Amino acid sequence: MTQSDISPKAVLEYTRLLGLDFTPTECEWVAMGMNMSKKPFQQLRANPLENRDPPAYGFSLLEPSPAGLASDTNWWTPTRTTIDRPAKEDDLAFLSVAELAGLIADKTVSATELTNLYLARLKKYDDSLHCVVNLLEQRALASAQRADEEIQAGRYRGPLHGIPYGIKDLFAAKSAPTTWGAAPYKDRVFQEDAGIVSKLEEQGAVLIAKLSTGTLAYHDDVWFGGQTKNPWDPKQGALGSSAGPAAAVAAGLVPFSVGTETKASISAPCDRCGVFGLRPTPGLVSRTGLMTQSWTMDRIGPIGRTVEDCALVFNAIQGPDGTDPEVTRHDFQWEDRPDLRHLTIGYVADLFDRNPQMAPSKDQLKVFTELGARLKPVKIPDYPSECLRLIVFAEAAASFDELTTAKKDALLTHQGPTDIPNFLRTARLIPAVAYIQANRIRARLMAQMKEIFREVDLYLLPNLPSEERQASCYCGLPALVIPNRFDERGRPESSFQFVGPPHGESLILSVGHRFTRSIGITLGQPPMTRERNPEEEKALN
Repeated sequence: MTQSDISPKAVLEYTRLLGLDFTPTECEWVAMGMNMSKKPFQQLRANPLENRDPPAYGFSLLEPSPAGLASDTNWWTPTRTTIDRPAKEDDLAFLSVAELAGLIADKTVSATELTNLYLARLKKYDDSLHCVVNLLEQRALASAQRADEEIQAGRYRGPLHGIPYGIKDLFAAKSAPTTWGAAPYKDRVFQEDAGIVSKLEEQGAVLIAKLSTGTLAYHDDVWFGGQTKNPWDPKQGALGSSAGPAAAVAAGLVPFSVGTETKASISAPCDRCGVFGLRPTPGLVSRTGLMTQSWTMDRIGPIGRTVEDCALVFNAIQGPDGTDPEVTRHDFQWEDRPDLRHLTIGYVADLFDRNPQMAPSKDQLKVFTELGARLKPVKIPDYPSECLRLIVFAEAAASFDELTTAKKDALLTHQGPTDIPNFLRTARLIPAVAYIQANRIRARLMAQMKEIFREVDLYLLPNLPSEERQASCYCGLPALVIPNRFDERGRPESSFQFVGPPHGESLILSVGHRFTRSIGITLGQPPMTRERNPEEEKALN
């Protein structure tokens, strides 16, 4: 221990001042955590602020760019997708939401039939994937029957009517356990639905499962039931706290799901599992009935097998619901074949160049010039990323304060100096001044990011862990994850993020849809969910 290190004794004295009862071992671990976490505070001191610099508690500092796809259309009614019913049930399970909606609307397939199909698949594959926390079988079958009766009577509600789906187990569902992936809450039941569940029910969608989340949305893909697996490689975790929703969509266990993202919880598992995901602008989707990790960064978004599916679900869940006062309505419109000739599309050249494996992906950007858009390299501003992490840490420590002060953190699955309980204890000691200063640094970053959208309408970057990817999270920018490359067996290899200005969901979804169609992106079926050839069987085992 150096002279400047914090001692366990100092931690003990300080925590007593705060009325906390940490054991000697916990004080030792907290001291270790604080001594390893000096960089954020050093960065704060290295980035002096002027008195006029405000903190970023909201996102009004970064106004949406007027550029984009102009339209007077407020709501999107998609063209019905007409296809023949697949001969095999496995193929039926991997259809997009739009395709299933066409079959339901034509009464070729019933909501009850689809619900039974996906319930059976969830039961069959969960032993391998560990993506299901609770099946809501009775609720699902009752909802499906109600949907069938309405459709037969001519009361078709729209493209989600009768479509089964799953939600990350951070959302409340009436009379069902909502565990947050954490053992202390595994039997906790709410008596009301989350805001998005109510909205989807209004659209006639059928909730069939609560899907796994990393413990308290922190421990990546690990929860009290084990590690959620990647359907393309069950030896590998699905990555990120929306692991269950991404894995279930990739494996054809649900047509779509709803996840959450604070820093990369939709982005990372969508990349690993090879599916599409949308992280919207803050304030567009109700967070009523959702576990809070970070008040200023948590967001709710859809995960699906196509960009169009993400657009359909986002259209259904966005907008005020009368319960979350922070939610406002903004125009959302969809263009199946947008004209890109008036758009300037940026790409983060440094990130492509730093990662040689992304060279083939960079070549794919040429499709935009072929479609008439202008490509322009952009640079994400340098910023002190470590000190911005204090925002999430401090807000989480407040959100889960009862776990720490009531010693319920002892019930969490993982216990050690680098695990969640100690993470929350250490974050409990972040000074209020440091939290406010970090938010002021974030406000500065938001102002710098605003300048990018004076030059481009949206920008792309490889969906890899990086400070460039995190910048858009801290600034409240919407992002769309698009898997863009697959190996010879159809396994996902990489993905893009399409990042837009605030309330730019219409833009990034329409452009992303045109991109996927232009380069021919289609998702396959993981080997574990279909008949495998000997080579695939050997690779899996």
